[in-house]
Amino acid sequence: MKIEAANQQRDDDLRSFDEAVDRAYSDLKRGIGLISSRVNTMREELASFDRLSWMIATELEEIGSRNWLKILNWRNLMCSVQFHSKFSGEPPVLKVTGLRGGIYGEPDLSRAIDYPLGKFSFAKDKGYKFAKDGDYELIEWRELDDGRYGRIEINGRVETRKPDSDEGSAEPVFSVRAIRIEYDDYNKGWKEHASDKGYSSPEEALDVFEELIIANASQSVIDVRTVGKQVRTRRGKEFTKITDRGHSHFKDDVLTDKE
Repeated sequence: MKIEAANQQRDDDLRSFDEAVDRAYSDLKRGIGLISSRVNTMREELASFDRLSWMIATELEEIGSRNWLKILNWRNLMCSVQFHSKFSGEPPVLKVTGLRGGIYGEPDLSRAIDYPLGKFSFAKDKGYKFAKDGDYELIEWRELDDGRYGRIEINGRVETRKPDSDEGSAEPVFSVRAIRIEYDDYNKGWKEHASDKGYSSPEEALDVFEELIIANASQSVIDVRTVGKQVRTRRGKEFTKITDRGHSHFKDDVLTDKE
């Protein structure tokens, strides 16, 4: 009898959990609809702020409400706004590295001003066992600085706790993420530092999202990256140092303030 009662309780818990996930997913979809509508209006209202790049999702991923693992790992990016500085002169030319081929596909070369040169190949026949899905190589190219220094994102997910030792739970979470972007002169690439905060209400997340956009768009940011003097290393190699101050201009106080 005790075993039957325990099994019945387990079945009841799982049923309640499934119902909670269904409700949370429905609430998430309603919130996503609200956010999708408002961010489009927001972009129109903030059209006077230049140096902003908007990315608004047009299609939202559909997932099965009872696929727990997928829900736990799912995060739907609904809108992303990237901030760019102005330049008092010509934009600096940056050296950038990336991986091409195999599982990495093609890097973003939309801003490349010369053909990328292969630097080092990773191939199975050279003993690199981690090149499982084809050979790839590390490449380097030059591109004009687009002045990026920050990005703000808003996304949604269903956060669950499976009913193992206690009652399960499921609730929609709407997150706002602020990302400071800097150019890493040493490693020849972009480095990002993110902070984020979750909200149960899509309206609250939208208010914070809009506040961050206005706070950052209102400031005049000029020459976040500048070209320094040419220096020579001990081995005789000459290079020009790029100084980055962009990430220090990006405001994310509303996400990092302690309550």
